[in-house]
Amino acid sequence: MVNTRAVVGFTPALGLDYYVGWDHQAEILLNQGRLRWEFAPTTGFLQFDYAWQKDEIAPGYEKKPFEPLARGRDDLDTHTVRVMLENILTPSLRSQMMGLVMDTTGR
Repeated sequence: MVNTRAVVGFTPALGLDYYVGWDHQAEILLNQGRLRWEFAPTTGFLQFDYAWQKDEIAPGYEKKPFEPLARGRDDLDTHTVRVMLENILTPSLRSQMMGLVMDTTGR
């Protein structure tokens, strides 16, 4: 397994994290990035995440009428985007709104 991570702080309130990982045994590649903005010091955050993952799979085969056997994909790509808004209201209460979109290629 090979992993690497980079962290960049543009300002004390704005930062970027980036992660890349490769698992040789499972043949999985993962790229993930996060941009986080602290718009209200220690109490309000806006975060944007993006991840891309590639999985090697056993291909399937498809047989259509009057056509030869067709081999399917041998890898799947998954893209994920998340936007999150978080506010700390009191020491024991916080609010969080999140939107998530995920897309995986078909076989």
